Amino acid sequence: MGCKRKCVVDEISLLSREPSFATLGIKTRLQLAAAHLAPMGLSINVLVDREWDHLDLDNLQEPLPESPNADLTYITKGHSIENYWFTEKAVISYLKLHYGGVLRGEFFEALASRFVAMLKLAVAFSLAARKLQAITQVGGLVRHVHVDWANQEYVANAALSTAAGGRGIQVDLATETLGQLRRRDLGGLSQDALRWLCHGHLGEQVIRACAANLASEMGYEKLVDPIERGFQEIKLAHDADWLAKQDKTATTPLDRLVNWAA
Repeated sequence: MGCKRKCVVDEISLLSREPSFATLGIKTRLQLAAAHLAPMGLSINVLVDREWDHLDLDNLQEPLPESPNADLTYITKGHSIENYWFTEKAVISYLKLHYGGVLRGEFFEALASRFVAMLKLAVAFSLAARKLQAITQVGGLVRHVHVDWANQEYVANAALSTAAGGRGIQVDLATETLGQLRRRDLGGLSQDALRWLCHGHLGEQVIRACAANLASEMGYEKLVDPIERGFQEIKLAHDADWLAKQDKTATTPLDRLVNWAA
C-alpha cells in the first residue's frame, strides 16, 4: 500500500509446534496466541478471517453486522481475505492483464453485467456447503460445466451433484444450492453485501467457474481452463497488488493494520 516494510509478516505455521494447539483450528490458534501475548506489550498484531462470526445465516440482513476488532487482533470485513477482491473490476483487471489480447470487449461487458449473478451463486453455494457440512469436501469442485446461464442468472446444474457424489456427498448439491439461491433474504441483498458474505475460497472458485463458463459461451475454448483454474499464485499476487492500489476506505481494517505496521 505504498509503505516501506518495517515489519515481519508471518503465518500460522509459526505456532504449529505448540502442543496445546494441536487440536485447534487456525483461527482459534491465532486468537489464543494474541490473547497470550497481549499482556507482554510486544510489538505484535494479528489478522484473522471473520468467516461468518456475528452473522445470522438463517435471517440475512443488510447492512451485515460489523465484526468487532479486539486488541492485537484485526478481523477481515468479510468472510476471508479473498472477499476484498470480489469485484468485477478486480476480475476484469486480472483477465485483461493475461488475456486482454484475445478476449474482446463484449466479453468484459458481459462479465460486468453478470457479476452480481456470479456473486449470488457464490453465496448460495457457500451456504449450501455450510448447511451440508461439506465445505472441505467441495473445495476445488466447481467447474464451468457445473453452472448454466439461464433467465439472467447463474444456476448450478445436475453435473455439480454428480461431481459431488463422486466425493461422497449424497445430498443433491445442485438442488440445495438452488434452494439457497431462491431465498428471499439472499435475493434482496446488495452487491456489496453479497461480496462480503460468500465463503472466500469457495466464492473464488464459483466466480472463476462462471467467468470460464462465459468464455466457453463466447467461443474462447482455449481460455476456459486457464480462466477457471490457472495461475493460482499469479492471480493471488495480482489481486493483492490490485487491492493495495484501492482507496483505503475499501480495505478496512487492512489499511489500519498496514498503518500500524508502518
